[in-house]
Amino acid sequence: MFGLSLRRQTFNLSQIIRRYHNESPSDRERWADMDDDEKAKVMKVKKLKAWKPPMISEHHAVQLVTVDIGKLGVFQHKVSLKWTDWIAWWRKKQLEYLRWSQRYIAERHEILGNDLALAHFLLHRNGKIRRKGSKEYMLPDMAVDLPCKFDPTWFLEEIDASGTEVCYEGLDNFANIPRLKIAAFRNCRYFDEWCLEKFVALCPNLEILDISENEQITERGLEGLYRAWNLKKLIVTNWGHGAAFELTCLLLQEALPQLNLEIKIPNSADESTVNAS
Repeated sequence: MFGLSLRRQTFNLSQIIRRYHNESPSDRERWADMDDDEKAKVMKVKKLKAWKPPMISEHHAVQLVTVDIGKLGVFQHKVSLKWTDWIAWWRKKQLEYLRWSQRYIAERHEILGNDLALAHFLLHRNGKIRRKGSKEYMLPDMAVDLPCKFDPTWFLEEIDASGTEVCYEGLDNFANIPRLKIAAFRNCRYFDEWCLEKFVALCPNLEILDISENEQITERGLEGLYRAWNLKKLIVTNWGHGAAFELTCLLLQEALPQLNLEIKIPNSADESTVNAS
């Protein structure tokens, strides 16, 4: 076959004509120009690209309705049509919005002050509050009676966030409330050990704390209460965490001699109270 040697490379007649006319080679021409080693590499790459994991029989119908939009060039992740995945996605978005809605808004605290800002925050989330000097709670439907600007004589003394959806990000609104003495977080869905530690650090003058009916509170959360030097009464539920929970309660009483610890038993009307005085 006619050939031409140039720069230690051999070009056949078809290659010379193609380069002269600036034409791109076809797949068949590229394959004809390859040697055996190059052909072997191409075949190996094709086998790797064509390989797919085996389809599970019980998930066969589900995988048929799973659309890979990344191959269409729209998104770079898979979108599943399974209803369970859609429910999980919706719950995740709801939690993200909940955290965003409870963020600390500096402008609100500058206009209302820390006490009034927290009062508005809790009443709009079905909580209850009691101001200093008053004996009656303010309910959620009484939020319109709160002052809309800073009042230097208005202070919070007691809050009840039981049954609300206050989360970790929302606790930033409890900062700088020095006259807060009583707080209750019974049966709060998102109140866990991290929330407990953060709340105690933000409210050092707290005297009574009710965190009962929260399954996420274990002995690890109670360990951080040793810093609450002014705490006089603690109400907590023992969800059967065993000897570690009871031992932590004893150590907490030893660290805080004035503490009156009340332990509730879930699904029971009986309560066991331990007085450390």
